[in-house]
Amino acid sequence: MDQKTTKEVLELIKTKGEERLYRTIVFKPGWNKGILGIVASRLIEIYHRPTVVFTESQGKLVVQRDQ
Repeated sequence: MDQKTTKEVLELIKTKGEERLYRTIVFKPGWNKGILGIVASRLIEIYHRPTVVFTESQGKLVVQRDQ
């Protein structure tokens, strides 16, 4: 599940042309909140920049951020 979500996020970043930004901020309702930290860590390994990954759970935003 975490690998699938990471792949989805990487495609989203590429589609939006955000590979060269100084930060990563991504959101999609339906991502599993339990894997946000893993996904954020992988993005940091790839892009070496501050990262925030959001999802929605029970009508509230859930966030994982790392630097």
